Amino acid sequence: MSLFLVLGALGFWGLSELFPPWEYVDGNTSASRSAGYHFYKSPPPVKSPEEMKRLFNRRDGDWPLSIHVHRDRFQLIAQRIVLFWLALNALILSFGRGSLLLRVLLWMFFAFGAVVGIWLLWRVLV
Repeated sequence: MSLFLVLGALGFWGLSELFPPWEYVDGNTSASRSAGYHFYKSPPPVKSPEEMKRLFNRRDGDWPLSIHVHRDRFQLIAQRIVLFWLALNALILSFGRGSLLLRVLLWMFFAFGAVVGIWLLWRVLV
């Protein structure tokens, strides 16, 4: 069981490294918007100026857009931490030993890590 958890955690870690989160950044205002998950060697393309204006809630007559695409480093670091947290808690819980209080605390920590992981995923996808 614990070997399955370790292999699953390594698989998720590999996927998160192969498909990191990307973001569009406006160089004029430093505003950023999520561009989703894409392969690490192929960043998402910058969309047409009309789509980018709509994405950044710009009107005609505003200063011109200066859009760049790069990896969302905060999101990437946060998801690495959450994946490590979940893998560590799942590994400890898979042994099924220890007092009831310890197991309850580990389940609470695991649930907290899962909620943070879902929030990070939602942050990129929406």
